[in-house]
Amino acid sequence: HGAADDLCCTGSRMIAEPLGSAVHRGTAWSCQHLDPVLNAGYYTVCDILQELAMPGRDVRGQFQPLDFRADVWSPEDLKPGMALEGVVTNVTAFGAFVDIGVHRDGLVHVSQLRHRVTIGSRVRVQVLH
Repeated sequence: HGAADDLCCTGSRMIAEPLGSAVHRGTAWSCQHLDPVLNAGYYTVCDILQELAMPGRDVRGQFQPLDFRADVWSPEDLKPGMALEGVVTNVTAFGAFVDIGVHRDGLVHVSQLRHRVTIGSRVRVQVLH
């Protein structure tokens, strides 16, 4: 059931029954009942219940994990001239920060960007120093 396997609260008692199963069986989990317990807002709780009633539906696009280089584990493993695949984690006025798999993002200066990038863009970068 994915996200529907989360536990649902009623009052101070935890119910260890997957919420998605309860919805499919027709158990009445109302927005009015859960809103005071979750304190997330009536409409937010209703949206969550509606989405959990649709198991297997995922609105995100296809995710393809990035394969970081096996020989690069830390910044000390980086050498000038090395080419690496990375994922943009932040974009600023002065450049883009790129995760290359060494537990510290690298900066690509705006003058070195060949095209517009956004957070999540896959890029090929070269270590300068």
